[in-house]
Amino acid sequence: MNNINESDDYLRDDMLNNMLNLEKYYLPPINSKPSSKQSLSITNYSQSNIRKIIANSIHGICEQESISNDVFPLTMNLFDRYCSLFTQYDSYLIKSVELIALSCYQIAKKIRHTLTNSIQNYKICLILNDYTDDEIFDAEQTICDKLDWDLASIIPHDYIDLILKKLPFNEIQRIKIKQHVEILLCLCICEYECSTILPSLVACGCIQSAVKGLYSKFDVMYDSHLLSQIIKSNKNDIDHSQMIVEKIVQTRLQDLHVSSISLVESVTLSPSSRRCLISIENNQNSSKTSKQTSFCIVR
Repeated sequence: MNNINESDDYLRDDMLNNMLNLEKYYLPPINSKPSSKQSLSITNYSQSNIRKIIANSIHGICEQESISNDVFPLTMNLFDRYCSLFTQYDSYLIKSVELIALSCYQIAKKIRHTLTNSIQNYKICLILNDYTDDEIFDAEQTICDKLDWDLASIIPHDYIDLILKKLPFNEIQRIKIKQHVEILLCLCICEYECSTILPSLVACGCIQSAVKGLYSKFDVMYDSHLLSQIIKSNKNDIDHSQMIVEKIVQTRLQDLHVSSISLVESVTLSPSSRRCLISIENNQNSSKTSKQTSFCIVR
């Protein structure tokens, strides 16, 4: 039995190392010197609400069809990578961002082999337009060709179980942390800023934020050092990712006109399970310590 466990641990470590080595190749390219030929995803989507609307709509479809949590981030990764390949001069090549997003969603479903719990196949519609199966299929082919059929992107969700297995928590605690992390990741995926960060760092930022919110007595410094060892990264990078995650959550709460004193901001993940983020004020160390806000899940 010990040999089997050691073999499983070796396979998980090998998988984790492979993912860490490859993840950088699945980030959408970023032009550090803005110009008139800057990619569409940067000039149009990241600086406007278009991408956020697309992301929220895709997430709504995932909820409607009871799709697993990894399909949504893969959809947005394919969408961002595809759009970033075009410049403003090529904008005529993208006939509709809705059609592209829906096609990326269909590709993501096929790659992740997700079974839908829905008895009925919903008529897919994002914002204004309906598209035929042929239109979506043709767009799928175009996206696949443009991305050189390199579609099995590494996403933050791929790291959750691998990392949690290495943290000093029992199974019940891991399940609770995972639920919280998935909600935080859902909020992060909607923001273009997180699509430019390595998936392992985004995952660790969410895990560290979840641990801080759920288990305030846990040594966050220890957690941060352990996470940096697991993903072979800099502790400061993980702390920065956590800061971005919590900033995104705070912004979302403010956008929904929820005051910092109120307890809940409802985030519906499924019709049968309503969960929400609770704001927790952490100021336990001393009066000189600045107040920090964390988030945890309640049902």
